[in-house]
Amino acid sequence: MSMWKGGLRKARFWIDKCCIRAFVCIEEAASSQNDQEFMSLSIQLIEEFMQLCHGMVVIFTWSYLERLWCVYEWACFLVFHEPHDMVICAESLYRAGTEERFLESVRRFSVEQSQCTDPHDRKVLEQKIKEYYGCCENFERFLRVSVIAIIGRCLAARGARNQTGLCKWITLADDLGFQDLADGLRLADPAAWRQQALDEVETSHSDLQSCIKAQSDAWFAEHITPILAAERRRAVQRNVFRSMLLRKNYVRKALSDTSFKRPTAFHSSSRLLGVRQLASAPATAS
Repeated sequence: MSMWKGGLRKARFWIDKCCIRAFVCIEEAASSQNDQEFMSLSIQLIEEFMQLCHGMVVIFTWSYLERLWCVYEWACFLVFHEPHDMVICAESLYRAGTEERFLESVRRFSVEQSQCTDPHDRKVLEQKIKEYYGCCENFERFLRVSVIAIIGRCLAARGARNQTGLCKWITLADDLGFQDLADGLRLADPAAWRQQALDEVETSHSDLQSCIKAQSDAWFAEHITPILAAERRRAVQRNVFRSMLLRKNYVRKALSDTSFKRPTAFHSSSRLLGVRQLASAPATAS
């Protein structure tokens, strides 16, 4: 937000391209079969919603990995998108005094211990994990690898301007058996990037942080992104990508069809009809 005429200018923050209505009061839910069906279908369509998003912003804290919905959406997004489409916001909380909490949250992560308020949601998500990843172990490995990689990108981009660095995350990757990832993280050199950026700023009047970020992004693209791609192929069941590509094409076609009833927040019947149409997409590729 920025100051404007003595006050705060209104901030606009786009959370998601497709948002599920997350709360229905008990009285309304009990009396409205449409709302219950709408919620159920929307949860089943979470993969389609994630595919249609252009990016994902994560306010990442050490408690993030304790919530089953959060970790499922994280992994789901990275299955269908590249890691550079995900932005991590952890600067305000990641300090030397909190670093161990972040590390421990990755070290002890498990689907079984993750929290989910609604038992029905847990059942649905666990079934999705089994369907798409084969087993919880595959999902947990992909989640851990991707978190370490993307947190590593965040720390490397800091350009060695504070005392928290990559060393403990490299050790964690080694401890968890992710040798390729640990080796890739070791190739990051934030101190050298910062010095090179300082030299560039003096000669070209470039922005310091932009120069550091450019070098960090190049390192990540060359050494870390291929590891995440390999882990994605390892974790996700072979038929998933082809199946979901078919469904994605169906959804995009449906959204562009003038006869498609787009879900709205004001007309429950229209909203329900819309998600019913999306849910009728082919489940598997032919």
